[in-house]
Amino acid sequence: MNSLLKYPALVAPLVALATIIGATIATAGEPVDEAIANSTLMQQMHDERADHDSFQVAQACGHYVILGCFKRRSRATRRLNDLGGPGVGGWAGARVVHTNDFPNFRNGWFCVADGPYGSRSEAMSIAWKEAVRDAYVKSGC
Repeated sequence: MNSLLKYPALVAPLVALATIIGATIATAGEPVDEAIANSTLMQQMHDERADHDSFQVAQACGHYVILGCFKRRSRATRRLNDLGGPGVGGWAGARVVHTNDFPNFRNGWFCVADGPYGSRSEAMSIAWKEAVRDAYVKSGC
């Protein structure tokens, strides 16, 4: 078992192979501790989740024109529809976003946002102030 501990990356493939052929993995007559196998699989799942989270953060970067934030998604959707529906606005198009998905936004809100735009000035150039007097620009991260 000690030899497998030196190579944790081998545990998951060996467990998978053993499952396929219905064998029991053993070293020096001892079964591989399931906790080691589960730990390795959990680490792989964690790594995949971290990659996904990094991708989401990258998507959240940029500048957004905030057209209203609400505690309930239904209120944000109503605001979006009042403004013309999904995709209305600048080239990025307005939509309802959950602030938990943006590192620089306060968690727990649903906002109508148009973006992302590459710069603050680019976002500010979108003519939302005429439709929403309290619209403002915020960086996603």
